[in-house]
Amino acid sequence: MRKAEFSAGNLLLSLKVPVICDVELSVPELTLSTGESFTKSLKNLTPGTIHEISISNLNGYTLTPNPSTHMLKVDCDFFVTTDATVGDIEVSFKLENTRLRYLSGYFGTVEKSIKNQKDFDFFEKLNFSGTIGFGAGIEVFTKITNGTGIPFKIEGNNDDTKCFSLDNIKGDFDLETSEIDVPAANEDSYHVVDPKTTPQILFAKFGNINFIDYPSKIMYDIKGTANPNPGVVENFIVKNDQVLSKADFTFVVPLNINLKDFNRDDTVKFDYKDLLKEDEKFHDSIEDFVINLVVDNNLPFNITLSAKAINKNGKDVGEVIVNKEEIKANEKKKTIKVDKLTRNQLNEFWNKDVKNIVLHTESETTGDQYLPVKKDDYLDVSVSVRFKSNIPLKLFE
Repeated sequence: MRKAEFSAGNLLLSLKVPVICDVELSVPELTLSTGESFTKSLKNLTPGTIHEISISNLNGYTLTPNPSTHMLKVDCDFFVTTDATVGDIEVSFKLENTRLRYLSGYFGTVEKSIKNQKDFDFFEKLNFSGTIGFGAGIEVFTKITNGTGIPFKIEGNNDDTKCFSLDNIKGDFDLETSEIDVPAANEDSYHVVDPKTTPQILFAKFGNINFIDYPSKIMYDIKGTANPNPGVVENFIVKNDQVLSKADFTFVVPLNINLKDFNRDDTVKFDYKDLLKEDEKFHDSIEDFVINLVVDNNLPFNITLSAKAINKNGKDVGEVIVNKEEIKANEKKKTIKVDKLTRNQLNEFWNKDVKNIVLHTESETTGDQYLPVKKDDYLDVSVSVRFKSNIPLKLFE
């Protein structure tokens, strides 16, 4: 260490003397901005007891070890009042809860294993069952910013094929970049730091994969090495208002997909009693009740749509509203007109307290065909109702 500027922390000095004495302590390398060194006077110390001296706030102090020995020196002057052999004197010190405003020196070569994971809910939001195949695989990009004066490199840890992995998926990532060298940040004469940032780098790639049980996280096991090249080079190490280092990982999933037995459910609010303002007499008077679905399929594959009513507990009330209606790829504004509901069906809606309509979609692509899905592609389904009664509905009380 060449220089350390503290913004917080404690210095604890421990002293044990063999006879009764006074002590003048000084630490020449620990100074304030005025150049004044740390000094402490201790009176009438008793022998055999450990005396502790504390600087409770190191804010504003600078520690500059001897450049040739890299050691910190503690000077002790002892004053005794009787003729006696002083004997051995024990002195020790330690730093606690320190925070650094600035640190410079030689950091050394240090290796560290970095294990972590990134959670994502992209596939969870798809809420599907079946198999989705992604023809182009998953790519892992990284961009690293270094705000320290320590160059480092990032590389695979142990078996390169195990550096990245997906939960619920068998297979290995292939490292596209075996090592990433990250240069040290620069510092000018005013201690202004210029961080260094790498370009976006393709780090790893997972080949063509099929998802049966969708993944929710990607794990990585990599290794970082500070000062990877031999040689003692002194530099600034950290500055407290600077980001030390930051690695951003971007996971790219190209949506060229192949579907096998793909299906998913979506829930649309449809509170039958609330729609009728909880008016059972009005329910009994309904002569005509029709549900219409308008489907806008902006996806590159056909889908099959079904719809059913469920109660507040999510249980099927046994009423199928739509039974496997096919919607073509990129078919816009298709209206599905449901047959007029019977009196028995309406009574089921009321008695079983229908709260929602579940839309069930199914799809499957042809053979090994992979279809591109763009980020703006979507499937939109809207539900509307029309009903007629021989008595008015009280919309406002």
